[in-house]
Amino acid sequence: MFWCLWSAYRSGLARPFQKRTTSIFNLNITEYLASVRVGVPDIESQRDIAALGDAGWAAVVAVRATADALRTLRSNLLSVLLSGKHEIPSSYDHLLDLDVEAAT
Repeated sequence: MFWCLWSAYRSGLARPFQKRTTSIFNLNITEYLASVRVGVPDIESQRDIAALGDAGWAAVVAVRATADALRTLRSNLLSVLLSGKHEIPSSYDHLLDLDVEAAT
């Protein structure tokens, strides 16, 4: 609905319904909405659109969960490192020589 109304506004469809009596545009909403035609897609297209929306929302939920997990990991890691129970080496160069296949 937003995109339909935005497109109608951007194309100038709203101009005949605007008045500028106080240097501010006032829109006669009742007449404007009566003039805007919004097509309704067939049911299969609606399902496709809803599926895209569902997939997008699932991605948002997954990203939020990952961000929360990363914040928790960072917090836990900092707590462990700052507890004083672990010695932090001055260099990690020895890890550069680690054989990745042997470690797995």
